[in-house]
Amino acid sequence: MQPGWLEAADAEAIDWTGLTDKNTTLAIYMGRATAPVVREGLIAAGRDPKTPAAVLARGTRRDSVSVAGMLAEIINRIHRGV
Repeated sequence: MQPGWLEAADAEAIDWTGLTDKNTTLAIYMGRATAPVVREGLIAAGRDPKTPAAVLARGTRRDSVSVAGMLAEIINRIHRGV
């Protein structure tokens, strides 16, 4: 589990290679702000761009929003839906 509240610069310093196992589910909490850096880090480290991904905003509230798609396209989906 990796907290998403890290600053973008901190996220860029993460060794993403340990998070690229295709048999591992990765959860990043509070990661909407750092989603672009997380996506780039994972793909650059070898995670398949076609990996299913989802981003939830305000997950416990009535106005919650979720976006799902492939890792490669999740940022575009965030901009359109969250």
